[in-house]
Amino acid sequence: MGVPHPSTVSGTRHGVPVKDIDGVSFAPVLRDASHPSTSPEQYAEFGGNRGLYRDGWKILTNHRPGTPFEDAAWELYHVDEDPNEIHDRAGELPDLVRDLAARWERLAWENTVFPLDDHSDPRAELRRPADGVYGEAVTLLPGTPKLERWRSSRLTQLRSFEVVIDVTVAEGNSGVLVSHGDQGGGYVVWVDAGRVWLAVNEYGELHETSVPVPSGRRTVRLHSAALADFRTTWTLEVDGSSAEIPEVWALLGMAPFSGIDVGVNRGGPVIWDNYVAHGSWRYSGTLHSVRYEPGERAPYSPEVLAEIARDSAEVFD
Repeated sequence: MGVPHPSTVSGTRHGVPVKDIDGVSFAPVLRDASHPSTSPEQYAEFGGNRGLYRDGWKILTNHRPGTPFEDAAWELYHVDEDPNEIHDRAGELPDLVRDLAARWERLAWENTVFPLDDHSDPRAELRRPADGVYGEAVTLLPGTPKLERWRSSRLTQLRSFEVVIDVTVAEGNSGVLVSHGDQGGGYVVWVDAGRVWLAVNEYGELHETSVPVPSGRRTVRLHSAALADFRTTWTLEVDGSSAEIPEVWALLGMAPFSGIDVGVNRGGPVIWDNYVAHGSWRYSGTLHSVRYEPGERAPYSPEVLAEIARDSAEVFD
C-alpha cells in the first residue's frame, strides 16, 4: 500500500518499459455501497467472439468458426434498460457502435488479444515434439503432491489407459488408492470392508462397482478403454476377479478439473458421501506405487486430428 508504480516514477524497470496497471481498485465500492462502479467498461474475447461493455451499453459479435472475423457484425444493446439483450439497436446508433468497436480494438491490442483464434484449425493442437514426454508412462509414489491437471490429462484424456496399483492390504485397511477429479467429474479407487471399489463420476452421475481383495500384497488394475462417440468403458481387476462400468461418457474438457492424487483424495472429492464420512480418506495400509500406462488415443482426439490435418497439408503443399 502506498508504493508508487514504476510507470509513475521513471516509466522503466531495469531499462525495460513498464506496462500500465490493468484494472482499477474497487475498494471505494466496498467502503460505500452507494459508490458508483469504479470499472465502467470491460472488454471480452473468446474464440473470435468479441464484446465490450461501457456505461450501460454493450456491443458484441457472434463469430462462426472458420469464417472471416470481419463477417461478424456488431450488435448493440442498452443493457441498463434491456438486460436480456432482446433489442439490437446497432441500426439506430451506428456512431455509438463505431465508437465502442474502436475502443474494443484498442483494448484488444493493449492486452495482446491479437491475433484472433477461433480454434477452427485442428493444427492448433500440435505441440512441440519434446512435449510428448508428458504422455509417457509415469509411476507415482505415496506422498507425491497432486499431479497437476494438464499433466494428468495427457495420461488419460480421450485415450485408453491403465492404472497399475501396487498395494498391501491387511484386515481393517481402508482408504483411497488413487483419485482423479472432483464433483464435476472424475474417478476414484479405494479399499473398504475387504473390497476394492471403483467409482466413476460421470459429470455428476455416479457409477460404482467393486471386487473382493484378499489380504497380502496385491496388484489392482484399472483399465479405461476409449470407445467410439466419446464413450468409455472402465474395468477393475484384482487377482482374476473383475468388475466393469460399461459405456459412460468420456471425461474431457473441464473434467477431471483437478489432477491425480495417490493414497488420498485432496481437494474436491469425487464422491461426496465418502468425503462426508471420511474426509480426504488417506489409505491406512501400505501403498507401494501407482503407475499410469497411457494407451492408444481415440481417433477423434484433438492430437490425432491435428496430426491428420498437418500431414494432409504437407501432401497438398
